[in-house]
Amino acid sequence: MKKDFIIYLILISLLIIPIVYSLASIFTNKSTYNKLETVNIEGTGFTLSKGLSVAVKIWDSNNNLVYLNVTTINNTFGFSAEPYIIPDNRPSGPWIITANTSAESAQTTFTVSTDKNPLYYNFKRDKTVVTILDVVQINVTWEDDVNMNNVFIWENRTGNWVGHQCVLATGICS
Repeated sequence: MKKDFIIYLILISLLIIPIVYSLASIFTNKSTYNKLETVNIEGTGFTLSKGLSVAVKIWDSNNNLVYLNVTTINNTFGFSAEPYIIPDNRPSGPWIITANTSAESAQTTFTVSTDKNPLYYNFKRDKTVVTILDVVQINVTWEDDVNMNNVFIWENRTGNWVGHQCVLATGICS
């Protein structure tokens, strides 16, 4: 009886230990993305799942499922999922990726940045013709949510004003 119990414990431990110590993990090519960038997703260490299907899912920061890809664990115990392009209309913040087989699972996160390339839609100056000694006021209205502290004016269409920096808080340009 005691011998049967020991064999039973050994068999149970052989089944439980690999699951508890699974090295399954997933990763992306970057930790932070801007909207319209491509997320590449790979997984490694799915040692109990060779040949099994893996469901890869992405949830946005509002907990909406935005991506589902089913692929197979390969001979090296990993996978590559189809790339995902972050739409421009999706929320910023932390996003979650999961990969699940019938035997193992893994999870990781990445961040979608609020920063976009600054785009202006209104550009006005107080003078049409500017000479070197003129004081010029330039008003720019930005359409995105980038916090800008400085504006660099490298040159205008005639090549003047190279390398000026304007600090928005003070309105001083140098």
